[in-house]
Amino acid sequence: MVNSPTRLYSIEVKDAKTADTVIFIAVDWTEDEKRLALALIGRLNRLHAVRRSKAWADVESKRGKALYH
Repeated sequence: MVNSPTRLYSIEVKDAKTADTVIFIAVDWTEDEKRLALALIGRLNRLHAVRRSKAWADVESKRGKALYH
């Protein structure tokens, strides 16, 4: 089996108010692994948008507590 070539990538998450680094990682990924990771990061962004929506607030109020905090 031939190993796919990898490339080194870094991911840094910063606090928007203070610019402090919350997490920093470096990874060796193949092209397929990179595409998968970017898709997952994109899902996080959509989750944030959903949580800010009125529909999400309605779900939380019906449950009586916040689902994610």
